[in-house]
Amino acid sequence: MESKKAERIRVGILTFHRAHNFGALLQAYALLSFLQKYFPQTEIIDYWPSYHQDEYTLIPNWKKRTFVEKIKGILVFLLGFPKILKRRAGYLNFMKEYLHVSDKVRYPVAGALAHCSYDVVIYGSDQIWRKMHFNNQYFFDDVYWGLYPHNVGVKIAYAASMGDVNLTPDDIPYIRQSVQNFRYIGIREDYLINKLRQIIEADYQQVVDPIFLLDKQNWENIIDQAAFKIPNEKYILFYHLSFNNSALQFVNRLAKITGNRIIEIRGRVIPYLMGKRYFHGVSPLQFLALIRNSEIVVTNSFHGTAFSVLFEKSFYSVLKPVENSRIKSLLKMLNLENRIVVDEGVALLEEPINYSQVKRMLSHYIQDSKDFVLRSVQNTTIPS
Repeated sequence: MESKKAERIRVGILTFHRAHNFGALLQAYALLSFLQKYFPQTEIIDYWPSYHQDEYTLIPNWKKRTFVEKIKGILVFLLGFPKILKRRAGYLNFMKEYLHVSDKVRYPVAGALAHCSYDVVIYGSDQIWRKMHFNNQYFFDDVYWGLYPHNVGVKIAYAASMGDVNLTPDDIPYIRQSVQNFRYIGIREDYLINKLRQIIEADYQQVVDPIFLLDKQNWENIIDQAAFKIPNEKYILFYHLSFNNSALQFVNRLAKITGNRIIEIRGRVIPYLMGKRYFHGVSPLQFLALIRNSEIVVTNSFHGTAFSVLFEKSFYSVLKPVENSRIKSLLKMLNLENRIVVDEGVALLEEPINYSQVKRMLSHYIQDSKDFVLRSVQNTTIPS
């Protein structure tokens, strides 16, 4: 492609770029960084509506809780406040430095996007197509389904996800209509492609999560910018977004067998969990450093699993029997389904992961994904 044309193409990315979640921020950075190498006028579209802001507000809303629940909630919040502030600062600093967004949200409502002008808008990655929840209602966000912005040459879905697909009959017409907003559709999970094909035929392509668009060395380079002292002893990193007793029992047993200490990071700060096991105020880059330097990773997180693969770690993804098809889809792609644990009593895998084989398979999917997104952007027509 002519470099002059590439330099002129204005690309916007709509994703969950302000979520207080390691995976959401890191995938947003990865897609932004990858595209800027080819299309310098690429930026995050700073759309962050009230239902998102409410989810990550600093002061929780206790209005609908009982008196006892309010008192308990306030005490727990005050106890954990310094740790909550530290983790929050890590998220906000990453957004400013690596995603280039300011403190103030630029587009807090969908209507504010109506007059945005881009040659290309890329929708994704992350669970942008899941149903959102606000004021006791569940709904699809029209923005992430391509109804906004209006003044766009090409709309592309890249690694779009719906999480666990639980659709009602009323959802089908909306999805059938909305999918047609996109000229190119890249989906992260195979099971979502199968579901969409039952609703409407289109040219769907399975693509990798954006974190894989940057290679291991790219991630090493930004990790080295984090001022963070890594424990100098061998450890198991236990990262989980939601409590899973099987995962807890499994990692404790693994620590006894290996003799390694456990470093535990939870999806949210639990202030009464104290001791050197618990790392509460970890930033996104520190999170990556802890994965990179670990002996073993135990997680129930999609991005915890994905970065374990990227850094070629020994890992276990501990899931409930009917849980998290996102992880299953990724591991199926790489023939690593044996790394899924659904019972704390399962036998440990003694044979190491053959990462030479994994990298060969993964490189094929990565190249196809790069070709998909670059070709899709390049096919836009821009005014002369």
